[in-house]
Amino acid sequence: MKNTITVPDATNTQRSLTLTGAYNTITFTFTDSDNKSHTVRVTSAEELLKLANFIGMQADIPIVSTGTRSSHPAKMGVCIFDYQGNRIKELYDTKTLGLSEDYNDYSYQNLTDTFGYDQAIFALFTYDGSIGRESIIKTLQACVKLQRLLIVTGNYFYAKPLTLENVAREAGLDFTTVSRCARDVRVYGPTKTFSLDNHESTLEKPSLFDEGVVRKFTASPEQKDDQVPRLALLQMIKDMIDHEDKCKPLGDEEICQALKELHFIIERRTVAKYRGELLGLPNSNHRRQNN
Repeated sequence: MKNTITVPDATNTQRSLTLTGAYNTITFTFTDSDNKSHTVRVTSAEELLKLANFIGMQADIPIVSTGTRSSHPAKMGVCIFDYQGNRIKELYDTKTLGLSEDYNDYSYQNLTDTFGYDQAIFALFTYDGSIGRESIIKTLQACVKLQRLLIVTGNYFYAKPLTLENVAREAGLDFTTVSRCARDVRVYGPTKTFSLDNHESTLEKPSLFDEGVVRKFTASPEQKDDQVPRLALLQMIKDMIDHEDKCKPLGDEEICQALKELHFIIERRTVAKYRGELLGLPNSNHRRQNN
C-alpha cells in the first residue's frame, strides 16, 4: 500500500516536494505548547492526507494527494465484554444484522436491544484485512480491562492514565500494532461512549487513552509522586468554574494556583488551553456577570 503526497519545501516556499511511502513507515514528530514531544505514526490514506494538509496549512500552500487505497474493503466488527472485561461474543458479519457503518447511529440502549445483553460493554471497530482481527480484539480487551471502572460508571475520576505502551504490555502486542488497532473504534458503556483516540480527549468526546498529569508531593515524603488522568483534571477545572462566584470569576492563574495547592505540576498556559480548547469555556472576563 503506497500513497503519494506533495508538501511544501521548508527551504523554498515556491517549491514543493513529493513523498511516497507505505503508511506504516511515515512518522511525524512535533512539539506542543508545553515543550512536550509527540510522534504520530501514519497508518491510513486518510491520516496521510490529514498530515499533508496540516503541513500545508503551516505554510499556506495547498496539498494534493494521489495514490491507491487498500485492496481490502473496510468492514465493521463488534466485540461484547462483561463488566470485568471478559469477552462474551464477537461478530464480524455485521451486514447480516443490518448494522449501520456510522457510529453515530448507535447508543448503549440500541446495542443492548440489538444483541440482547445488558450489563455489557460494546466495542465497535472497523478492519480491512491489513491487520489481524485477533490483534484488534486483544487491544480492545486490554483497554476495557484497564479502564473498566471508567466505562461502567462514566465517572471521570475513575479514569486511569493510559498510554499505548500500557495497552501493548497488557495485550502482549507491540506498540505499533496497538497504534494501528486503535483506529476507528468506539466503546459503548451504560452512560458514555469512548474512542481510542490517542491525541485529544475531552469531557464531551472522551478517549480511553489518557496521558495523565503529574502530581508531585515534594513536602510529603511519605506520599509518592503519581499521575492523575487528564479527564479527571478537566472535570476538576469545570467544577471550579461551575461553582465560582459569577461576579468574581476565577482567572486562569487562580485556577492554576488552586491546582498547584493540590500538588499538580501544571502551568497557567496549560490551564488556559484546557479551559478554552478542551472544555470550550470562555475566559473570566467573558464569564463575569454584573449584579
